[in-house]
Amino acid sequence: QEALETAIAKFNKDSATMSNSVKDVKRGELQKMLQDLQQEDQRIQQQLQQRQIEIDPKKLSYSYLKIFFK
Repeated sequence: QEALETAIAKFNKDSATMSNSVKDVKRGELQKMLQDLQQEDQRIQQQLQQRQIEIDPKKLSYSYLKIFFK
């Protein structure tokens, strides 16, 4: 996350001197970094949920009930 924030700050600082095509490429790179970070976060959340279920299987049924009976 820190790397993404640093890259965004650098882009914002340097973008005034970039051509539109360079901005587009850099923007695409930043979007890819964000997407990768979001996927990693999702993977970690799924692993955490799996570990919690392994520790307490009752949480699985509670999770499903919580989804269906909001």
